[in-house]
Amino acid sequence: MTSAGELTLLCDAVVRMHGSESAQERFRAQYAFQELIYTLLNKKPSLTDHGSSSIERAKTYMELHYSDSLSIEQLGAIAGVSPKYFVDLFKKTFGLSSNDYLTELRMNKAKQFLNRSDVKLRDIAHQVGYQDEFYFSRKFKQVVGVSPSVYMKSRRKKIAAYGTGVAGYLLALNIIPYAAPLHPKWTKYYYDQYRYDIPVHLSAYRVNEHWEANIMKLHEAAPDVIVSIDGLAEEEQEQLGQVGSNVCQVPSTRNWREQLVHTAKLLGEETEAANWLAQYDRRVDWVREQLPSGVKDETFLFVRILRKQIYAYCNRGIAEVVFDNLQLQQAFQWPEQVYNMELSLEQLALIDPDRLLVNVCQESETLAAWEQLQESWRWQQLSAVRRQRVHLIHTDPWVEYSPIAMERMMDTMLQLLSGNCP
Repeated sequence: MTSAGELTLLCDAVVRMHGSESAQERFRAQYAFQELIYTLLNKKPSLTDHGSSSIERAKTYMELHYSDSLSIEQLGAIAGVSPKYFVDLFKKTFGLSSNDYLTELRMNKAKQFLNRSDVKLRDIAHQVGYQDEFYFSRKFKQVVGVSPSVYMKSRRKKIAAYGTGVAGYLLALNIIPYAAPLHPKWTKYYYDQYRYDIPVHLSAYRVNEHWEANIMKLHEAAPDVIVSIDGLAEEEQEQLGQVGSNVCQVPSTRNWREQLVHTAKLLGEETEAANWLAQYDRRVDWVREQLPSGVKDETFLFVRILRKQIYAYCNRGIAEVVFDNLQLQQAFQWPEQVYNMELSLEQLALIDPDRLLVNVCQESETLAAWEQLQESWRWQQLSAVRRQRVHLIHTDPWVEYSPIAMERMMDTMLQLLSGNCP
């Protein structure tokens, strides 16, 4: 096993809960035992498990168990290093201490709980790992700048996300929208993660397909603020303005960083935006270091398959994350940073990228054409195909332009290129 430390902690938890006098704790031991089995099945031995991957393992453990009482000794054991070396390595890798990172995790989760009107402060403290609610309050004010009660009052506004991707700006500011477009297919990530936390579900079927019904829902929900990207059709903009809420528009011409800062200013959340951007920049540096060395010398091409057509594709998000942040090389040279160019299979063969990231439209005609394309001799002769470096990608998050989507694209690239992706 790559990490005996994590397994030891899980075994200890099973024994402790199973021997507890509390019936609830004994019941919880079943869950801990299942987590132990899952960890055993999920872990793969590695002969090249460097310090960076072991420290990432400890970081992931913190993200899953932030509410537990975690010690440097425990985290060092998970990473397979001494406590002193763990402290130094974590700070060097992520730019902040493990204690500060744990506090950051707990406070961000506490902010999400504070958005809900039916949760007591004592319960929130316990949920994020603090047994003393007064200590939690002091810590919260020290980190956030205001007390939990003041923060709670400031978040009592019902803020709606109108339009695809707007939720990705609000969530980066630790604001769970009161209303947002949700759909199990078209906004799968937000639907899976937040459908129980967002009271009002607007239609997310295709792009603004049901905007009139959405505005009617907003009339009924009466949010205090509606955040929308500008560029709506005149009639839609006029009806949205009649909802009776304060409508804040984010300029579509700005990049996502500027849009996040602009949204934060409209909502009085400048500190949240600055914190999120700092965290994102640290993540970029870390992901760049984790990429296999040979990847940086390879060329990349994103393509879309729609019916029988192939398109060389690059939107703003792909350009900024893959080619600017991660500094990977483009195979398709085009004067514009954003493009959607139809290619023949012969033209694709001339470009011959080292890696292909392929998005296939999930409808019957396209899927049939994709099967036929893969059987063609010219496709099979592409370098990326011969070297098994063709990666299928979903539409989500690659077509969304928001802070949350940028972060998810970056993490997906790391999974794809490190071979740690199903």
